[in-house]
Amino acid sequence: MLRTEINALEEHIDAILNSDRIDDALAYPELLAGVKAMCSSLKALWIRELLSNLRELVLKRYVQYHQAVIIRLSDKAGLALTRSAASDLDGHAYQNLYTGIAAELEDIITFLRYRAYLYFDIDHPATSYYIGLVRKRVNEIAQDIRNCADTPIDQMLIGSAVLSVDELLSKPSSGTLSYRRADQCQRVIEMTSQLVMPELGTDTNALFRALFRQNLNSLHFYNWYRTSILSSLAAAGGQKEKGSILRQQIDMLSAVYVDPDKALYPELAPIDKMALSWLSEQANAPAQPAPTAWQLPLNLSVPQFAMFIRIFYKAGCFPIENVAMITCFFTAHFRTKKRSHISQKSFNHAFYDNDQSAAAIVRDLLQKMLNYLNKTYFP
Repeated sequence: MLRTEINALEEHIDAILNSDRIDDALAYPELLAGVKAMCSSLKALWIRELLSNLRELVLKRYVQYHQAVIIRLSDKAGLALTRSAASDLDGHAYQNLYTGIAAELEDIITFLRYRAYLYFDIDHPATSYYIGLVRKRVNEIAQDIRNCADTPIDQMLIGSAVLSVDELLSKPSSGTLSYRRADQCQRVIEMTSQLVMPELGTDTNALFRALFRQNLNSLHFYNWYRTSILSSLAAAGGQKEKGSILRQQIDMLSAVYVDPDKALYPELAPIDKMALSWLSEQANAPAQPAPTAWQLPLNLSVPQFAMFIRIFYKAGCFPIENVAMITCFFTAHFRTKKRSHISQKSFNHAFYDNDQSAAAIVRDLLQKMLNYLNKTYFP
């Protein structure tokens, strides 16, 4: 279609330019008007075919549909590999075949991720093969970290970072880790590995601040920080010195921006909220609680509600791509008919789940909406 339009414009202008002479001077405005009309038509076609929101939505659906199918195929190959390794009946040939299939599919996903990054859903659960690659890389880096015995950094702090990442990648639910969280695991461990190098001269406080900025909101890291501060308070000379320590910590952490998107554990509060709330309690100045939002009750279950939000998300109704921010908002402002509080963990699980019973109810509700729309606005 675009080629037809540009060819027509080219032919029209060539005809004018290649004409030896145009006898009728009155035809000049008409010829110019024709060029103008064709240019306007081409711009309108560009807007419709290339630059429209509809095309963006089509591309997004196309990429994410293929992404989801390839991930599902990869996980099937991964499951076959696991069963083959467990039974030990198929032999290495089949295991190599299954591994090769998963590797080829991961190569396609990587191509899609970086060549169509605007439409790739990094909050979709990653393939088990990709999680395995990240886990292998993290284990190698963790071993390098353990070999750095000469570092002056508190080993308990280093251990809290390594354990936080290792625990997340090793637990059975690691198969539901998104690409965003898996990559964040690797970033945290790589940054820790770089900072513990003795030649850099990094101290414990410097590593703590670096991990804090990365929003390492694991309980291991949080508990290490509390233990460290409690030790400092126990060694303080009196209440005045204790108050000074707490105020310094509050001032220091309040000045650090923590990106909520980097949270390793989305179901937990960001590390700055956790730490500052605890420091305020220790200083006998309770933090101002965030105003509790009034929650709108819904006649839906969590799976049904999550499916509605996923449909809205896939249809391009939200101006943001971050699924974590979307789920955080809806779990804070809505409640279902059976739950007064929706946990982000259960909502995230339902968001990506393929529950056909929930889908059937959602489809019936959408059909009712469509019937109402047709009856009211398109009689």
